[in-house]
Amino acid sequence: MEESISADALLVPGDLTHTAKHAEAQFGVSLLKDIAAILGVDNKNVFIVPGNHDVDWTLLNGLSDEEFEMKKKFRFLGLDDATNTIFSVPGIMNNGSLFKNPYFNIWDRDDYIVAGINSAYDDLPTTQPHYGRFYRDSISKLNDELKKITAPDKIKICLIHHHPIQYSDPVPNIDFSVMVDSELLFDVLDEHNFDFLIHGHKHVPMLNTHRLKSGRLLNVLCSGSFSAYLSTKLSGFVNNQFHLIEIHDKDSASEDVKGIIKSWAYKSTPIWEKSSPSLGIRHILPFGSELQPHELQKKLTVEIQSIFSTKSFIKVSDITNKDPLLKYIPYSTLIDSLKKLEQSLNFELHVDTPKIRAVSLIIKFTEYDTKKVYPEVQDQGGIGSLERAA
Repeated sequence: MEESISADALLVPGDLTHTAKHAEAQFGVSLLKDIAAILGVDNKNVFIVPGNHDVDWTLLNGLSDEEFEMKKKFRFLGLDDATNTIFSVPGIMNNGSLFKNPYFNIWDRDDYIVAGINSAYDDLPTTQPHYGRFYRDSISKLNDELKKITAPDKIKICLIHHHPIQYSDPVPNIDFSVMVDSELLFDVLDEHNFDFLIHGHKHVPMLNTHRLKSGRLLNVLCSGSFSAYLSTKLSGFVNNQFHLIEIHDKDSASEDVKGIIKSWAYKSTPIWEKSSPSLGIRHILPFGSELQPHELQKKLTVEIQSIFSTKSFIKVSDITNKDPLLKYIPYSTLIDSLKKLEQSLNFELHVDTPKIRAVSLIIKFTEYDTKKVYPEVQDQGGIGSLERAA
């Protein structure tokens, strides 16, 4: 990749190692420090939570009950030692209680708050099936600690390893590792107006908007993998990824944050390229706006009819840039509404058309030759087109 990327914080939702050995942790954390330096992120703004692969099971195999209880506290030692020594920031992970009860930490910065949760602390060799967990008394303690922080204007992010929502994988898979009692965690995040939940564990990245009980929107980013050996069954569906969250605004009425997520995929040494659906996730995904389906379709109808009167094709930016509400509508929501307008507005929807790579969407007349590549509609993102029917 050729573009320069900078960030304010670096968030790692677990599995920095594969078998939790000290050498792995030292290497992984050293690499993470280098990445932080490239991004211009201060060491104190690197936030890590443990994953299930950061638990050293070999310490606990074949022990008596007494020995097991005595050594259990050392199961995260490799990651704990590596982060403290390499980053030279005392307690970068453990200035709260990530490795002991109540298994969470809160980092409070000038513009944002990160609540880091260790959902892997109960993942032991004897645990069957293996799953993510955050005990109810820990959820209650997290709620109490958040009540002590007065920060209505700060961006609030929850960082956790296990997925709180069950997803459908590209290849059907029976998955028992989803987090237990996630709804109770959502209730606490709702009460304290959290904007994002970022998690790992699942290897297929995706962005979802989760409606909380209050009606607020919580953006849930499944980060996928950054440098894992991915199963061959995922070949052709996903590559390793990294993501940049850009927060552009915060709605004064709804308090929902608005912005985009940019993603890059690792294609081959040493190439990172802008991601696309065939690599796991679209390069650019907006978040933060919401309209009822009939409201969204009404706005789209007005804009499409207006632009079609003078142009033979329409880029999504032609539509969304005219209205801030449309600019940050989730992509899947936008596509769903456009599909419902095809017949009434007499056009055909083409998604991920390889011949025409445009940012998010193009609407064009059918007589406009689809076999050619038109420079005037080239843009970032590689997604698709809409064609006006003859």
